[in-house]
Amino acid sequence: MFIADEAVIGNISKLTKGARKLITLAGASWGFRNAADKLKIFTGLNVSYNTLRQYTYREAKNFKKTLTTRSKAQEKFIKASGVTELMTDGTMVNTTNGWKEIRLIQASKRQLGDYSNADTFSMRHLPKPTVVYCIGYLESAKRFASRWPGFAKILHIHNFSELHFISDGAGWIWKACQKYFPNCQGCLDYYHGCEHISQCAEELFKDKAQKQEFYESCRMAMLRGGWKGIKGVIEQYRQQISVYKWKNYLSKLYNYFEKRQNELAYRSRLANGYAIGSGEIEGACKQLVGRRLKQTGARWKIGNLNRMLSIVCAAHNDAWDLYWSNC
Repeated sequence: MFIADEAVIGNISKLTKGARKLITLAGASWGFRNAADKLKIFTGLNVSYNTLRQYTYREAKNFKKTLTTRSKAQEKFIKASGVTELMTDGTMVNTTNGWKEIRLIQASKRQLGDYSNADTFSMRHLPKPTVVYCIGYLESAKRFASRWPGFAKILHIHNFSELHFISDGAGWIWKACQKYFPNCQGCLDYYHGCEHISQCAEELFKDKAQKQEFYESCRMAMLRGGWKGIKGVIEQYRQQISVYKWKNYLSKLYNYFEKRQNELAYRSRLANGYAIGSGEIEGACKQLVGRRLKQTGARWKIGNLNRMLSIVCAAHNDAWDLYWSNC
């Protein structure tokens, strides 16, 4: 294969599918110079880094079409069984115009987990998603959110009352969720909520035991009673602290959860086997996007970055293998 491929290396249309797949995978996994070196070591295919970059960008255009139009990858998602979940997150990437945020949205289907409650939550078994579909763009929050209805449409996500939307507490996310997915079952990512509690504990107390007591009281109240539960704990602590600490720290925690009180139904979600965290999309941001697009010294042109993001998302999806089996 490689002798024939090397003879036509300047013409991508004449490369075998196997060579195209290897070149694209290398370009999606490492910086282009490093990818060209590793490709030669691992396969014997000798491609300059400029040629490898050209091939990768060209293939990325086709991946983008696959991700945003109806294809067998979407058909696989539609046919899969399980509860439909949507998650969104972002990560900063260095571009020629400075640091910009890449935003991703992921749809998945998952079988229900075991019954659990606040006391048994850490030991419960939550099945992995049976199918995952993810897209991402470098663009404004408003523009990105406007893509969500089209994303849901190609995946046949129509019944929003059965859709589970899980995300962190960013205001723009929940405003867009209410606009585009009315009546969905929203859930504030449990771990982000815990982060806010922990940060508040650090500001309120110097003593380690007091910090831990505050954190556990808030966390368990949140799991057991949602907004009503954590509100009660915060109001109890308000009587014990100074006006300064209330105004500058504890009131901010109160306001954070008050704004998200409709997304704190952890007790019922745990009892019914639903997810309460958005770890999959955060993992995609850190492991897939971060590994390839946030390498030391990399500064991306925005157009090239969006094309590369299509390949990175496809590698996270079930779209990668389906793309190559049908191209």
